[in-house]
Amino acid sequence: SSDFLEVEVHNDDITNAKVDAIINSISKTFKFSGEIAKKIIKKSGKGIQHECIGEAQKMNLGNTLAEGTIICTSGGESKFSNIFHIVLGTFDKRNQHTEKLIESIVFKVLTEANSKYLSSIGLSPRGRRGG
Repeated sequence: SSDFLEVEVHNDDITNAKVDAIINSISKTFKFSGEIAKKIIKKSGKGIQHECIGEAQKMNLGNTLAEGTIICTSGGESKFSNIFHIVLGTFDKRNQHTEKLIESIVFKVLTEANSKYLSSIGLSPRGRRGG
C-alpha cells in the first residue's frame, strides 16, 4: 500500500482499467443509461444499480439525487473494490457553477477513496452524461 492515490484518466473502456475503483456518472433518478454506465452494469452485474439505490436510501437521499451527490458501492461482480457513482447534472464547461461542482465532487471522491485505503482510481472524460 502506498502513501498516495493514483488517479488514471482512461479514454478507452474504463471497465478494463487496472485500478482499485472507478467513477461512474449516473442521472438524478439513478439511471445508468450512459455508454460507460451500461458497460459497468455489464461487468458488475445489474445488482450494482440496486446497491446504489440501497446506499442512497441509507443516506436518506430520496428518489431524486442532487447534483454533486456521490454514492460509493462495491464493485459488484467486477474486479473493482468500489465504484463511485456521481451526479453531474448538466455539464457546461463555461459555467462557474459546473467548475465548482466538479472540484467538490473530485475532492469528495478522493477523500472517500483515501479513507478506504484505495491506491488507484480510474475515470473517463467521456462519462459526463448520466443520461
